[in-house]
Amino acid sequence: MTYPTPILLEDVQSNVLRGYRVHEALPHVEYVFLAFGEPRATRDFVREALALTTSCTAWDALAASSGDERFVWNLGFTFDGLRALGANTAEYFPYPDADEPRQFGVFSEFAAFAVGAKARAAALGDTGPSAPDFWAPVYKGEELRAVVSLSAWVPPGIARARQLLADLSKRHPGGAREIGSEVGNALDGGTEHFGFVDGIGQPFVEGSGLVPLPGEGTPTADGWEPVPAGEFVLGYPNVLDQRLACEPERTGRLERMVPALLSNGSFLVFRKLHEDVATFRAWAAEQAKRTRMTEEHFAARLVGR
Repeated sequence: MTYPTPILLEDVQSNVLRGYRVHEALPHVEYVFLAFGEPRATRDFVREALALTTSCTAWDALAASSGDERFVWNLGFTFDGLRALGANTAEYFPYPDADEPRQFGVFSEFAAFAVGAKARAAALGDTGPSAPDFWAPVYKGEELRAVVSLSAWVPPGIARARQLLADLSKRHPGGAREIGSEVGNALDGGTEHFGFVDGIGQPFVEGSGLVPLPGEGTPTADGWEPVPAGEFVLGYPNVLDQRLACEPERTGRLERMVPALLSNGSFLVFRKLHEDVATFRAWAAEQAKRTRMTEEHFAARLVGR
């Protein structure tokens, strides 16, 4: 049993529920990492940046329109970035791998976000050559406070968004400043670097306003069901909530109460990984001989294709 909950799509950023399915993902993207400076200038910068941010509703309108300078703008903050903006972080919660206790406040249920990836390196398997000591400086988090995600249908859209970001920084000197960036462009044919079609395993989220593609959702005896909205968007019932709501002593829909700061938000994990294509192919070829499969068949099964 599920309890349909319409999502406030105009208040949810597009990169939470849009633009990642097969044949829909935008082919050009750039991630711009920001440090924060003087508090007032930074808040003024963020206020204007929020006005540029693309909601799910806005993404739908952009996708249905045309023009070389169309772009999608998304904005995310680190825990320290939110603190710098004055977010409520009033309570102390110790974390064993952190240098000092952090003030989590409304993030008390989300310790992983509050302490950051560096403090959780061992749990994440970031050891040996993948340890934080070998990370590029921007990913170590000393200055990182926000990331602006820019994506577009064609390169002029990225250029336009980049210009708006530069103009925004000039209007608020001493506020947010760029400390690094990453560029990503889709490969021809819609495949990832190992040669397989990408974006076919995206979940279908209840209330997203999209039409599900074959195989999206959760398999059940009666077919495919959508994933509850709260699994991705804060403030809506998730799988556990709906199970509780189905108990005999419970009736109606269980609302997941979250602070206003988190409502209609989500969490973003940004990781830069190295894919060793040559080693993967050589290993797949060797394993395929042992299984009497072709190399392509073995590799496809390995990556879920």
